[in-house]
Amino acid sequence: MGQAILDYVRDGMSRYPLVVHSPDFDDDEIPVPYLFRSLSEMPRLEQQALALCRGRVLDVGAGAGCHSLVLQAQGKDVVSIDISALSTQARQMRGVKQSVVADIFKDDMPAPFDTILLLMNGLGIAGTLQRLPLLLSRCRRWLAPGGVLLADSTNLCYLYYEDEQDALVADAQHATQAVVRQCSSSRQPYSRSASAPYYYGQVTYSMSYGNVHGPRFPWLYVDFDSLLAIAAACGFKAEKLGDGDAHNYLAALTPL
Repeated sequence: MGQAILDYVRDGMSRYPLVVHSPDFDDDEIPVPYLFRSLSEMPRLEQQALALCRGRVLDVGAGAGCHSLVLQAQGKDVVSIDISALSTQARQMRGVKQSVVADIFKDDMPAPFDTILLLMNGLGIAGTLQRLPLLLSRCRRWLAPGGVLLADSTNLCYLYYEDEQDALVADAQHATQAVVRQCSSSRQPYSRSASAPYYYGQVTYSMSYGNVHGPRFPWLYVDFDSLLAIAAACGFKAEKLGDGDAHNYLAALTPL
């Protein structure tokens, strides 16, 4: 994705399609221009999230910087981070003032922040349900008193037949309860354990752009009920702010 973003900034076009691969789904393409959308081109929930940003903002997984640029134009103090050095270079070329290569799970941030932003199914960077508490704990340590984490995700239950969905919900509750129990114990539920209960929202992806092929990585789509329970176990109050048109939702998480 970083190479696709940088090519688009340099050339005003993408040389190849950006293709998403998964063993669970057919290949899909992300239109590279979509990563450069303006505020008016953004989905309603993204516009809502940006309107709610206040104070100092950390934009996590910033990619091409479309959200950072909107907030910067509004006069916000925005730190824009991504693990990709190429997309970070592209954001700098686009005029994002504080564009940093950083991994939210490993690197220290110049905290505190009044708003942390995780958009485009941003909670997915947790990878698995078991690692969601780690993501939330990392965000919590950088939030200023009274700060808020604005994040979105998607409930993938709709992809399955109706007669399968009750079983999926039961599996999700079982998996969520296991994470909540571990949050309350001395064991840290941060590893991808082979013995972890099945959760239907965990997907494996890889991406390709021309002859550039990225490694496989886990991605999490978490339903709101599971997020609500795990957030509470991690010391957050979760509130759903709205539903989108593709079984997605926007949530606000505030430390208790």
